[in-house]
Amino acid sequence: MPSNKHRIPRISYKDPIQINMGAEAKVYDSKFLDYKVVIKHRISKKYRQESIDQKLRKDRTIQEVRLLQLAREIGINVPYVLDIDKVNWVIVMDKVAGSSIKHYMKSDNLENYFTELGKIIGKLHSNNIIHGDLTTSNIVLDPNENIWIIDFGLGFISNQIEDKAVDLLVLKHTIESSHHSSYELAYNSLIKGYEFQNAESEKILKRLKIVEARVRYRKHEA
Repeated sequence: MPSNKHRIPRISYKDPIQINMGAEAKVYDSKFLDYKVVIKHRISKKYRQESIDQKLRKDRTIQEVRLLQLAREIGINVPYVLDIDKVNWVIVMDKVAGSSIKHYMKSDNLENYFTELGKIIGKLHSNNIIHGDLTTSNIVLDPNENIWIIDFGLGFISNQIEDKAVDLLVLKHTIESSHHSSYELAYNSLIKGYEFQNAESEKILKRLKIVEARVRYRKHEA
């Protein structure tokens, strides 16, 4: 259990074990009504004015829950929200069984996985859902080889082509930098699935190239 100083508010869960510490939240494994769950607690930031801190935590928690619900409504596999603590801004979600797709980058089924992933992201973007942190750590393959998308904490709603391009670019750079030997097959398969699912794919992929060139230029200038 965390120390008293960092103890997360109790809802009805058992023996939380911290598994991750991000910039905005602490994440715990636990049990809730006999379900395996993940508890996400958006922590207070002492350097922020209290009223601003409370508003940011509130808005971002509500936004994350909304995105999870919207994604589920359009048929995307995402964690199911079991409870929300609207005083301390804690989300309790069911725990997705399986491992992140980064552990399957050498799989013989890599092409199929990433083609399906491209379709999933294409569907999210067709519904103006921007994940905000598409990395191989936030994509989970369950025991039945179904793909799940987790951690919408940086997500938002947008119909802007550039926002969708940047969302894809984050994943592209993750694959390229962390899984270089699998990059070509994984990325090409991703784009194949994305083009199949998203009617705006041509515009989005065109903008992706522009954004990527801009990023590289800035790095070169720096």
